[in-house]
This record gives sequence, C-alpha cells and structure tokens, in this order.
Amino acid sequence: MPSLNDAVVKNRQAAAQVIANFLTSAVAIESAVERTGYSHMGATLTDTVLQAGLNYRSVVLPRVRCVLNEYPQADTTTRFWQVLRDVGPCTVLRWSHPEKIGRLTRLIALFRKNSLETEWDVATWLCSTTADAELLSINGVGPKTLDYLKILVGIPTVAVDRHVKTLFRIVGLEFTEYDEFKTVIKLVAEILNVPLQVLDGMIWNYISTRPKQSNDQICGESGLAPRA
Repeated sequence: MPSLNDAVVKNRQAAAQVIANFLTSAVAIESAVERTGYSHMGATLTDTVLQAGLNYRSVVLPRVRCVLNEYPQADTTTRFWQVLRDVGPCTVLRWSHPEKIGRLTRLIALFRKNSLETEWDVATWLCSTTADAELLSINGVGPKTLDYLKILVGIPTVAVDRHVKTLFRIVGLEFTEYDEFKTVIKLVAEILNVPLQVLDGMIWNYISTRPKQSNDQICGESGLAPRA
C-alpha cells in the first residue's frame, strides 16, 4: 500500500505537470530571461522593503529607479544609511508611512551589524544557518520577503506571492501552505528546465499583464487534492 508521503509526492508532481503544461501553452518560455540584480544596496533594500502589498510597476519600481538615479553613491549598506540619515528616509523613498520606513531601518541595522555591505555579502550570509531566522525576526518580514531578497542578490529561489497563487487558481489547483506552493514551483522549474528565478519572473510577468478574469479558474478542476 502506498504511504501517505508517496501520495503527497505524487500529488505535487501531478500539480507541477499541470502548471508546466499551462505555461508551455501560455508563455514564450524560450524568451524568458533571468532577472539581474542592481549592484546597488540602496536599490536592493528599497525594492525589498516596498514590494510587499504594493503595485510593483506603478509604485515600487519608480521609487527604486529614483534611488538608483538620484543616489548613485548609496551602493553599499553604510552609504545608503548615510544618505537616509542626511536626506531622510521619507524623502529618499518618497514614502511617508512609518511601517515600511521602520522595516527598512531595522533591516539596515541587521545588515550593518553583520557587516553586509554588498549584494555579494548578503548572498553569502543568506547561506548561513542563522540568516533566515534573523531576517524573519524583523516585524513584517515573512517567507515571501525573505525569498524575494534572495532573488535580488542572486540566490535561485521563488517568492510565493499573489501572482503564484493566482496561477494555481487559474489551473484549478488548491494549495494553502507557502512551502507547498514553493515545492510545486521547484518541480515546475525542473520540468521546464528553467532556473527558479527565471520561472518566478515568468509567472509574475504573465499574471501581472494578463486581463483580469471574473473567474480565475479557467481550466476546470484538476482532480488533485489540496493537501495530504
């Protein structure tokens, strides 16, 4: 008799195949490109802090570009901290709500404490055993923001956001846990033979540019159980 774990694995593999088939028909996979980093800690930190819950194209990206263009000297964590100190975070980010400003301040303090001055430093540190827990201890930093930061500094992963969840809903899949979404997407990347971060960008671009549907589930029921 198959074990419960065997059923879970088969369920996730079947779900991955459903998504891979859908993306193969809906997206020009061969033209997908890998997202490159900014090589500018001011931009990386701004992107990381602002992205959650905001429209990326109209709200986040213009502010990231402003940081890049107006403060080119803020390319390390300490230089960005100095700009924020001298100019003011609300002015630099063009953002006044204290929640994200506070999150940025705490993130910079953590990076400076660990002597993380460049994206390379952050990427190396993120491979340590304590990094995830330290980041997740910051109020407002969850698994998605953690994975998003990893992508920005060049670590292959996927950030499970509403775009990923919408894709699952479109093809009739019902999963609820972050790690379940992530495991299935990793399997999709293997099926399609594309790097995880490329697949992450592919999904984001497809979902963010497609016309909104009154009913996201357009492929019918998949027949797959949401969880074991």
